[in-house]
Amino acid sequence: MPKQPPIAKADLQKTQGARTPTAVKNNNDVISFINQPSMKEQLAAALPRHMTAERMIRIATTEIRKVPALGDCDTMSFVSAIVQCSQLGLEPGGALGHAYLLPFGNRNEKSGK
Repeated sequence: MPKQPPIAKADLQKTQGARTPTAVKNNNDVISFINQPSMKEQLAAALPRHMTAERMIRIATTEIRKVPALGDCDTMSFVSAIVQCSQLGLEPGGALGHAYLLPFGNRNEKSGK
């Protein structure tokens, strides 16, 4: 294995250390919110016939796990993005590439909310 330059090592350590217990807690909060029965009903009402609410929730959960910074976003903002994708019949994520969920920071706060 080639020796990594010091800058690459530092970036790797930052990336590996990015998943803190707080990030895991935020991710679990969002995941539990979108798994509520009332949320499933809302998604089912918004989705076209060829998609199920369970599939959209599974996709959203996968995206949160792939991009932990999404858990730091405001829960309502994340849910709004999922509902909008549902209304348009788009699957967020890399498999089909219909839509992507990206965490943006707020100019007033550093938390991304």
